[in-house]
Amino acid sequence: MGKVMRKQAGFGLVELMIALVLSLIVVGGLYAALIGDQKSYEATRASHLLVSKNRMSIQTLRLYLQQAGFRDYNQLYQNTLLPLVSAADSFGFTWDEAQMVQGLNDQTTFAGAKADTDVIAFRFYGAAAPNASMYTCDGSELAADTVTTLVFFISTSDQLVCRDAAGDTVFDESIDNLQVLYGSIDDSDFKYYTANDVADWNQINRVKVGLLVAQEVSMGSLTNTLDYKVLDKTVSVNDKSIRQAVSETVLLLNMGS
Repeated sequence: MGKVMRKQAGFGLVELMIALVLSLIVVGGLYAALIGDQKSYEATRASHLLVSKNRMSIQTLRLYLQQAGFRDYNQLYQNTLLPLVSAADSFGFTWDEAQMVQGLNDQTTFAGAKADTDVIAFRFYGAAAPNASMYTCDGSELAADTVTTLVFFISTSDQLVCRDAAGDTVFDESIDNLQVLYGSIDDSDFKYYTANDVADWNQINRVKVGLLVAQEVSMGSLTNTLDYKVLDKTVSVNDKSIRQAVSETVLLLNMGS
């Protein structure tokens, strides 16, 4: 009878410990696989968000910059130029007659702007119906026969900002740097110059804009210590965000005097 009872006895302590260890190994493997999948998903998601942000930011800049120097039919017919501004305007700029664009290279003094980033300013006339499609920073249509100035810069909070007479409009977040180079109409070699090296702003007929865009990766132990080339400038980083530098050349077609 004793032998029969011993054969029907349950698991011993050793068997239970072995089963527990095996269970922990299986659960640990499943957990590691789940975390790996989540990290992979987050990295892919962050990469897609970064690409979308790049496209949106650079296209927004391009569309606004193409307004530089615009004059409506009335201004063209009467040969009305963009006006002379001999005393600094509310943004701190002076303007020659007909001048439509200017900028600051790696600035340190423009109000609200991140140090060592570029600032670009441009101005244009509003349009009368049915051509009323010239826009201020917040997307409002600019009234006919009205001159406005828009300024694009990177804020100290890493935002892409458009500033006009109505104030600041934030277009995007996590933009580390803006760099701008300028091309002159009398330069047959298609060279580009920093704002400090432009000899005559009225000869600028194209700009090359570069952005360094960041996207935080919420999972993983990523540490980004890469150097990025944004046009003529090298930017070093050390944080947990992925980045991409993007650039676009914009022709300024509204020249005229």
